[in-house]
Amino acid sequence: MLPVLIAIGVGVALGIVTAIVLWRANSRINTVQRQLNRIENKLSAAGAVWLAELLEDAIVGDTKALELRAKSFVESEDITDFFLQNISFPLTLYTIKETAQYYPELFAQIVNEVNLHKAVKRNSKNAAM
Repeated sequence: MLPVLIAIGVGVALGIVTAIVLWRANSRINTVQRQLNRIENKLSAAGAVWLAELLEDAIVGDTKALELRAKSFVESEDITDFFLQNISFPLTLYTIKETAQYYPELFAQIVNEVNLHKAVKRNSKNAAM
């Protein structure tokens, strides 16, 4: 009888330990998912909807949607244009707007950099004529 009670006690103890480990793992997974959802919301607010939806599909584990999104990127006729239109340009516009509103000193640096590149481009056109 004693070996049966010991086996039951060990089984219960292992069950409790397993439940605690699973609870902790689930808690951490939920925390990561919440953080990824915040990133997704920021991307969506920034206008990078394609990237936000890609992240959302990854978060929920929708492999078919991930495959279709990856396929639309890889099989696009002009990958650079696809990247610029769906990811880079919306994020750039959002960054410029937010920088202009909240970080005027940094925005001034961006404007100076753009003006410098305009001047270089203008000078190279004049030199070519």
